[in-house]
Amino acid sequence: MDAEIIARIRQSDRGAFDQLCNEYYDAMMSYARLFNGAHDAEDIVQEVLVSVWENRRTLDVDSSVIAYLLRSVYNRSVNLLARRHRHEKYSSYYRNRIESLTSVYCSPDYNDTIRNIYDGELRKKMDFAIENLPPRCREAFRLRFVSRMKRAEIAARMGVSESTVANQINKAIKLLRDALGKVLVLFLLVSI
Repeated sequence: MDAEIIARIRQSDRGAFDQLCNEYYDAMMSYARLFNGAHDAEDIVQEVLVSVWENRRTLDVDSSVIAYLLRSVYNRSVNLLARRHRHEKYSSYYRNRIESLTSVYCSPDYNDTIRNIYDGELRKKMDFAIENLPPRCREAFRLRFVSRMKRAEIAARMGVSESTVANQINKAIKLLRDALGKVLVLFLLVSI
């Protein structure tokens, strides 16, 4: 019977092809689902059947028709899985590569333009936070960290005790930490 169906299909007998499809479709779908999801299984089975019809004149079936069809489903399934694996592998590689290049390019440590923007924005935040300190805290802070004066010099200049200067500086640092965060205050103290 298999040889007769193949012979009729080779002669473009659409009825023989429909018979082949009706007889083996369910078996092909079940087999394709072993490797793929339902949607992909259906696509693969349809591709196999279309290929059979398109290549009907040169169709070379040595064994049974079902063995030929299942082998075709298997080969297409393996090819699809391999393509997906390659796609995921390269997609993952390029996604990681792009993220890596972006992080390097956009990092203020590696890009002067970004660093200037970042430093400029950071400087604005710091200047704003310092300007919003209470006047005595701001004065003590600037004298200590901008002018690099010693506590005794600041006390003499401000007309207060050294402990008052220390309290004002500590209060300024606490207020700046609240406004900017701990890391930014450390950066500020180092960069001033």
